[in-house]
Amino acid sequence: MTVQMFLPRPRLKLVDIPLVFSYNLLFNTGNVIQGLLISLYEDISYLLPKIPAPCLLLWSEKDLATPLNNAQEMAAIIPNSKLITVEEGWHEWGLWYPEKFTSLILDFICQLEQY
Repeated sequence: MTVQMFLPRPRLKLVDIPLVFSYNLLFNTGNVIQGLLISLYEDISYLLPKIPAPCLLLWSEKDLATPLNNAQEMAAIIPNSKLITVEEGWHEWGLWYPEKFTSLILDFICQLEQY
């Protein structure tokens, strides 16, 4: 998060992200805490092979919170998954580059619809 403070888009980092985080913390406190505890203390990797739907993993090559090798491991375990990496951003790169993020998702959906 600290590294991203040097990226452009002051409204995103000073207003939008804190607003969403604060809202979730106030109105979805249990979910926020449960999600944090699961991410810190539980291994849920046994669930990955059970994902029945096609799965798109979008990752920044510079993600410091969840490194790229974690994404590669997930892609190897999740059936019918596709990993796409980008050079932009860090962990929350989709917030900083929404046009690219959305484009990759729409491309994935279009590919699925062709089958």
